[in-house]
Amino acid sequence: MPYDFAENEYELDPLASSALGGGPPRKFAGIDVADPPFPPNRPNGSVPAVPSSLFIRVLAGLILTGIAVTLYFLLFAKH
Repeated sequence: MPYDFAENEYELDPLASSALGGGPPRKFAGIDVADPPFPPNRPNGSVPAVPSSLFIRVLAGLILTGIAVTLYFLLFAKH
């Protein structure tokens, strides 16, 4: 069944914003977190690293590996 497009009488015509306000749009000069008025302060010296032993690093690696293996089996295991 072919469709015949019938224009709606009640559609509003688009209006430009300058026609409503009588001039160009206003500029907002707000200062936001993404645009601070001055650059952030840099820390003096180097940032110290968190001390951790080899045991803690190996333990963290094993925990992450266990989480990855568990997610793999949960996603792809057939029930």
